[in-house]
Amino acid sequence: MARNLKVEDLYDIPSPSDPQLSPDGSRIAFVVSKPDKEGDTYHTAIWVVSTDGNARQFTAGPADSAPRWNPAGCELAFIAKRGDDPPQVYLLPGDGGEARRLTNLPLGSGDIRWSPRGDRLLVLATVDLNKDAPDHAPRVIDRAGYKADGAGWIGSKRRHLFVVPRDGGEPAQLTAGEMSVGAASWSPDGKRIAYIQGTERADRDLEPESAVWVVNAEGGKPKRVTPAGWLASSVAWSDDGRTLLVTGSPEMRVGHSQLYTVPAGGGTPEPATEIDRNVMVGAPAYPGAQPVWLPDGRILFCVRERGRVHILRTEVGATPVPVVNDEEMVVSGMDARDGRIAFVAGSQESPGEIYITDLDGGENRRLTSLFADALPNVRMRRPENRTFTAPDGTSIEGWLVKGTGKGPRPLLLDIHGGPHNAWGPTIDGTHLYHQTLAAAGWTILYINPRGSDGYGESFYRAVSGAWGLSDEADFTSAVQTLIDEGIADPARLVVTGYSYGGFMSSWLSARTDLFAAAIPGGLVCDLTSMGGTSDAGILMGELEIGDNVSNSSPLNYVENVKAPTLVYHGENDDRCDLGQAEEWFNALRSRQVPVQMTVYPGGSHLLILNGRPSHRVDFNRRIHEWAVKHTK
Repeated sequence: MARNLKVEDLYDIPSPSDPQLSPDGSRIAFVVSKPDKEGDTYHTAIWVVSTDGNARQFTAGPADSAPRWNPAGCELAFIAKRGDDPPQVYLLPGDGGEARRLTNLPLGSGDIRWSPRGDRLLVLATVDLNKDAPDHAPRVIDRAGYKADGAGWIGSKRRHLFVVPRDGGEPAQLTAGEMSVGAASWSPDGKRIAYIQGTERADRDLEPESAVWVVNAEGGKPKRVTPAGWLASSVAWSDDGRTLLVTGSPEMRVGHSQLYTVPAGGGTPEPATEIDRNVMVGAPAYPGAQPVWLPDGRILFCVRERGRVHILRTEVGATPVPVVNDEEMVVSGMDARDGRIAFVAGSQESPGEIYITDLDGGENRRLTSLFADALPNVRMRRPENRTFTAPDGTSIEGWLVKGTGKGPRPLLLDIHGGPHNAWGPTIDGTHLYHQTLAAAGWTILYINPRGSDGYGESFYRAVSGAWGLSDEADFTSAVQTLIDEGIADPARLVVTGYSYGGFMSSWLSARTDLFAAAIPGGLVCDLTSMGGTSDAGILMGELEIGDNVSNSSPLNYVENVKAPTLVYHGENDDRCDLGQAEEWFNALRSRQVPVQMTVYPGGSHLLILNGRPSHRVDFNRRIHEWAVKHTK
């Protein structure tokens, strides 16, 4: 018999990622991550599914990732952590068996890429530029960018490229210096490597750039390919080795990333195609996938299209055409070869499954049923698409998750982060309180206000320099519409959100008396202090916030707050510092507003996605209980 979802079901929800097609196109290797309740951590393992849908676990875990097929198809390389050793590269026979450890890098291995001949591996590994310094040595800081959310103090650790022979041997370090390396790619002939790395200008922290470089695979002096000021996030080679495909922007700004081509010997990047959508290369909390430049000259890439993420196909200079554009899909990983595309996508059936489709279009065939197999008897309420009209006539897309019951129902407004992220139409494996509250008769509303990604660049930029000021009415008018329609009970409205959503939850509770309760998480309330404590504070202040620091800070309107407020925050959040939560808590407490603050030890800004499973269960439960308690 079907039952409603419980927050404890989080422990059973699997998350697939990083699909990799085998050279013959018959199998897909991918990573499955699942919460480990007993260890309060995550178990990750490599799985393989055949194109006829036969899936099986391929490695035991508990911390395996980055599966990469040897071009000959004879083996699979992957990253694994065994015991107390840092993660290293292992090789596994293509049909399974005993894995062989390949590397012994002191601080472990990161991402890996096979050479075209399969005789070498390109390894992104961490090195310590000052490895002899004691842990308690004073930290001397003369530039911003000295910390990063999730990593904490960066210190002298950097990521650099190594080439490792497949048969073993000493890794050869290709890159060095103060700036870490990002994405990298082998040339088709295996003689060169293109990669992304910042430059070591004195003001690199104030005007950052991430350049594309090319280095000989045998070592030597790297050559810079892109001009000064450019920001690149991915790089791929043309089949003839003459041209590079780059995702990025010609300058640091608020706006879309686009596709460009640049000669491999250096030059001025030219647009590869033109589309008023953001090219999504994939990142923590953001879907998408690295673009693929196929041997036949066609390019595959992901864009946000409203709340969805689609796969498009183009050629240099041509108009893109959709390949995967299901109205209920959000793509979060992709690989392609021999006329096929393997991808991960969320839908209204599952938060994530493995699919395959033809490069020239056709059916998106689902190969796995990870979610249904894990929770076979759980009934999920699907989001219903809605469109609202803001007071100035702007169309705002949103979704409703409805519970049962007649007449006006209690309503939870949930606000996404970013501010340039976006909600989508898929069922949600993170915000489980959507399902538990809906099961209790609530209506859940989430919208993509101006500033959200997927609606064109002018819409994307509309909130910059006017946080709260430009998008407040997008939320309040949508809520009022549901009140007028008899869907929402005006006496039982609650607002919540995380990151920018936490900012906006605080803002709305201070600027309107609509809400009976507020639940801001990972919040910002004081844009002045954020500029000095966030790992991205200086740049966010210059690019996103501008001169409206005072007008856009919820703290300046705190005397208006009456709604009982639950604050939740990660102790080690370096993006929106814990001090933001403390400021808001103390400001409310001193005014005797009912307030409670929950701090999650060790939690980074991404705690709602990859924090301790027990913490994720806890915040879901607390949001549900606070909303119900203060709307009786």
